[in-house]
Amino acid sequence: MATVYKSLSRTTTDRVPSSEGRKNKQRVLILSSRGVTHRHRHLLNDIHSLLPHSRKDAKLDTKTKLYQLNELAELYNCNNILFFEARKGKDLYIWMSKAPNGPTVKMHLQNCEEHAQYQ
Repeated sequence: MATVYKSLSRTTTDRVPSSEGRKNKQRVLILSSRGVTHRHRHLLNDIHSLLPHSRKDAKLDTKTKLYQLNELAELYNCNNILFFEARKGKDLYIWMSKAPNGPTVKMHLQNCEEHAQYQ
């Protein structure tokens, strides 16, 4: 009973302010398929540097078994996935997905500019 009284009688000044603030628990797994060019790789590194909560992984061997992306995201404790799929050397498709069973967006990248060109 005394602990209930203490917790109810505690004022707002007694509480320790949180210096961390709100934590972002959304993590992004970034990976690519085999066959990406050096420009695509630079784009991948630029996106990784822009997202502080991202995790970069090595290349994925297969393009047909995309369900493996969910398993990799679960393995690395990531909620979101950015997958860069290269086709025939020049075409690059970007898959964005919520990890377990969320919506998925597939985009075709037509023009790729490197961050180093603007510095």
